[in-house]
Amino acid sequence: MRPFSRPRCSAQATTLLEHLEFEYREEIYQRQKFLLAQDHKLSKEDMQLCSETYNWPGDMSSFLKRSEDLQNARTNHLKAVVEGKNDALGRDVERLEKMVEALAEENSLAPGNIPTVTKRVNALRDGLEKATEECEDILAQEEVLEMEGTDFEERY
Repeated sequence: MRPFSRPRCSAQATTLLEHLEFEYREEIYQRQKFLLAQDHKLSKEDMQLCSETYNWPGDMSSFLKRSEDLQNARTNHLKAVVEGKNDALGRDVERLEKMVEALAEENSLAPGNIPTVTKRVNALRDGLEKATEECEDILAQEEVLEMEGTDFEERY
């Protein structure tokens, strides 16, 4: 058996894994061959254990593959959720832009209009605070999911 150095890339790790799996199976094969040469009769339990031992690397490989597939599916689902939130945020920003335009078109600050203008300004401020919080949340989720960041300034 030769000593192995730590693999430096995934190709080396894959080669090392394949080599170790081959040696593992070869060791099992040689031991079973020896027992059969000695006319050893394996019990049903021993045959089951030999089968499980021989198939263990493949079983683990398929388990890890299923796990990776589930993780990828979950990641894709979360990315879709973040994209949906991003679209909703875009609609909220457009709504806020329209509110600002409507407020700018309000030329009258007559005493009767002041409560209405104040309500609009407060609603606009609340909307901006919520949009800012949502934007920060989306940016954090994009960073965790390693997605490309979104920049609303590109719209103009």
